Amino acid sequence: EEEDSDEEEEEEEDGCVDSPLPMFTKNGPRDCAWVAEKATKRCMMSKVSSHCPDTCESCEEIGCVDSGRKFYVGNRTRKCRHFAKKPIQRCVGDDIEQTCRVSCG
Repeated sequence: EEEDSDEEEEEEEDGCVDSPLPMFTKNGPRDCAWVAEKATKRCMMSKVSSHCPDTCESCEEIGCVDSGRKFYVGNRTRKCRHFAKKPIQRCVGDDIEQTCRVSCG
């Protein structure tokens, strides 16, 4: 695992980072650490690679894009399109910017 931490640091410099916010799933909130536990399987789930591009090693393939997943902000669920409508008012904080990378970056 020592090697993985070096790769993560390099990718973060490129702006390709996992969202720190938990995704909405039918089984409750799930974060990128959960994805990493079974990355091969879970990264194939719908739009997970856009939410966790570092974990899923999808940075080169999909680039720096908004998460396609619904995610939790506090106790509410949102998608990036909510923030894209009023970015100045809504794109507040690193968590949102690291999740809605295009709309808020």
